Order: sequence, then C-alpha cells, then structure tokens
Amino acid sequence: MGWPDTAKAVALLAEAGYPDGIDVEVFAQGDPQRVRTELGIGPNEPVAIFAGRMGKEKSIDFVIDAFALTLQKLPSARLILLGG
Repeated sequence: MGWPDTAKAVALLAEAGYPDGIDVEVFAQGDPQRVRTELGIGPNEPVAIFAGRMGKEKSIDFVIDAFALTLQKLPSARLILLGG
C-alpha cells in the first residue's frame, strides 16, 4: 500500500479554488508502513491528516467535529494533526 496520488489530489484541490502552498512531492517519498508502525496505526485503519498552521481561521474545531462523525461510521479511523 502506498501514498495516494498526491499530484492528482493537489490538482483537484486547485481546480476547486484551494491553493496548495506546499511541495507535495517532498512527502511522496516517505514510507507509509514505517510511519504507521511508529505511530501505532494498524495497516487497515483509515487515516485522515490535517497539515497546516493551527490558526483559528483554519477551523481545526470543524476538522475535529467532522472526524467525530467519521468515527461513528469508521471507529478504527485515526486523525493526525500536523502544524504549529
């Protein structure tokens, strides 16, 4: 299992009016299995990631509320928040 097609995801977001602002190719070189192991996330547990500045205008509370709804359908899902 590898990373999703990040270039395609960024292109879709750009078409929808969301600028990317990051070089996604930097992250495409990682080893997802190693990261899952280090974080204690099983191979079949779905993962959602927020990566960005943790400012109020980023609506992290909305991300967390939405993820709570996700857990109702996918109780094994994990949320990773990255930023500062």
